[in-house]
Amino acid sequence: RHQLIVWWIDQTADVASSKLHHILTDPVAPGEDPTALSWLVHGSDGTVAVETVERLADHRRYAPPAGDAPALSVARLDRRLDYEWRRTSFTSLSPGHPIASDRDTDDEAATDDEPPEDPIERSGPDPVMPMAALPGGTAFGTLVHHILENVPFDADDLDTVVRTEVEAAIRRAAWNLDADAITRGLITAIDTPLGPSTDDPVLRGMSTSRTLDEMQFDFPVRTTGAAMTIRAIASTIRDHSRPGDPLHAYAARLDDLPPTRFRGSLTGAIDLTAAIEGPDGATRYVVMDYKTNRLTPFGEEPAITDYAVATMRRVMADSHYYLQALLYQVALHRYLQWRLPGYEPDRHLGGSAYLFVRGMVGVDTPVIDGERCGVFRWTPPASMIVELSERFAREERR
Repeated sequence: RHQLIVWWIDQTADVASSKLHHILTDPVAPGEDPTALSWLVHGSDGTVAVETVERLADHRRYAPPAGDAPALSVARLDRRLDYEWRRTSFTSLSPGHPIASDRDTDDEAATDDEPPEDPIERSGPDPVMPMAALPGGTAFGTLVHHILENVPFDADDLDTVVRTEVEAAIRRAAWNLDADAITRGLITAIDTPLGPSTDDPVLRGMSTSRTLDEMQFDFPVRTTGAAMTIRAIASTIRDHSRPGDPLHAYAARLDDLPPTRFRGSLTGAIDLTAAIEGPDGATRYVVMDYKTNRLTPFGEEPAITDYAVATMRRVMADSHYYLQALLYQVALHRYLQWRLPGYEPDRHLGGSAYLFVRGMVGVDTPVIDGERCGVFRWTPPASMIVELSERFAREERR
């Protein structure tokens, strides 16, 4: 007969916050002695017994073995440090961010001072852009992320929930911000169709049972053998895209980055993962990322056309958001492999939606060149994601 003994001491400083302490001391009824674990004993049909030890048994203090003490000497490091083994992320792989972080931040990349080569004609009055005059930068982006992370999009009184979260976030940040402008801007973003059709999904009403905020991932990369490289990612992109495709051209930009080598683990946090039912009735899983970047050329008045697909495509390449989206797609692919019965990448991977919230102004957000302003949709071939995942895991010779 086997016995399992759990020895539990509840007097350490941080024990109350541990999961096991919560399970063991959760009383079944108000006023019941939690230390007696009566709920566990009563439900075990005699297989569990609890004994409280009032006094620890006498024990001897440790004493070193008798005899002469060994001679001490300074330890010497006589092996080469493995600088390729590390915990890395998109932030550490993108230019200007040499240090890996636990989660990716909303790095607001400055747009070029010059407008795009083919500027879009601005005709007619623009719809109101509530967030146009709000500040930029990582701090503001983080604040917006926290607000959207805490908002249940299927709340009955969503507008009130958004305002409450905005005001709380501003108080925490001790920042003199226009709460009305942020509230209006986020509500219009939540109401903006995530595609060119007015029948496309919107964030408002998305069930919390079919969305996942801040999905954190941390998966192994080349734990033995040769390290992974940025150029290997570029090679995978070229293998699954055609010349003339913006993504094919982006691979050359990755080749120009420093030849970073890394192995160990890849980490990050996806802003929002949503299970969305398509017109064919099939459920696809979409990675979404909130961006607060200001895309208006320097010195010009903000206009909704600044968030047209041509400009967003340029920012996706300049800020290496394509790379970020690929890494997030690999993380989602691995997650679904383990969690979704009958998973098929071609059928279930729904691509990425990068939401530039300043350009999302509700149902009146214009559609330019076939895409909704402020909403950058991108669905890479499932075969690219699968191969990239395999290359992360593959053990190759040094």
